[in-house]
Amino acid sequence: MTQIFEHYQIKNISLFKSDDDLSSLKGYFNLIHSCIVFQYIPIDRGRDIFNNLLSFLEEEGIYAIQLTYAKTIFSDTYGALKNKPTYTTS
Repeated sequence: MTQIFEHYQIKNISLFKSDDDLSSLKGYFNLIHSCIVFQYIPIDRGRDIFNNLLSFLEEEGIYAIQLTYAKTIFSDTYGALKNKPTYTTS
């Protein structure tokens, strides 16, 4: 992938290998984008990763994320958890 960036002289993109705690990330980002990723991660683990990602988003940054949902799971609350965890950004 980095060869494509070099070929087209793209210098404003960084790729990181990381863990669920995102321990290799430094600083803040003005855009965090996830497309067709979280559907492959177990729900509880995905929530933790999502929360960790939010802590790296700049105050006026944009988070574009695609999530899958099911109408039959948590149907009485329209997909929301009854005891939702509280996520905050710092």
